[in-house]
Amino acid sequence: MGKWPLLGIVALGIVLVVVLGSGDDDPLQLYRNDEFGFSIRYPQEWKPAPDMPGSAVGFVSPMMGLTDLFRESVQVIVFDVEPGTELDEALVREAHDGLWLGPENYTILDRRVEYVSDLKAERVVSAKQDGGAIHRLMYMLIQDTTVYVILCTSTDTAFEKYEGVFDEISSTLLID
Repeated sequence: MGKWPLLGIVALGIVLVVVLGSGDDDPLQLYRNDEFGFSIRYPQEWKPAPDMPGSAVGFVSPMMGLTDLFRESVQVIVFDVEPGTELDEALVREAHDGLWLGPENYTILDRRVEYVSDLKAERVVSAKQDGGAIHRLMYMLIQDTTVYVILCTSTDTAFEKYEGVFDEISSTLLID
């Protein structure tokens, strides 16, 4: 066998290793919740925070230095509704103004329909009206009689940086 075919085999092997890789370079980790029947992926550098009040699970961003006093977060909130409940203005407003966001001092900046886990979802961005430092992004969807809310929270100065991360995390929600 000449040296050229041998070099071709070696080159093919290198290409396969580079293309296939070890599978460890996925930037997202998988979280699975069997109790509520969903899974979601989150950035490797973020940490699960299963004890966030009112949430099935939460995730927090890493601290970005000694002066970083706020950690961006993503929470998945799950609750039941009556059969036949629609994802409509009233339900979205109720969730937005309810326990998770509080109606006081928040205004909706953007609201649109998107699809998550092949289900219609309401995507709502809100911020404090009084010049506060918090922006929130909420995805809300219904499967049968279960509502899934993905609530993402950031400082107003970091929201532009994290909005894409929040959308990416939210898009990975899979419901059993």
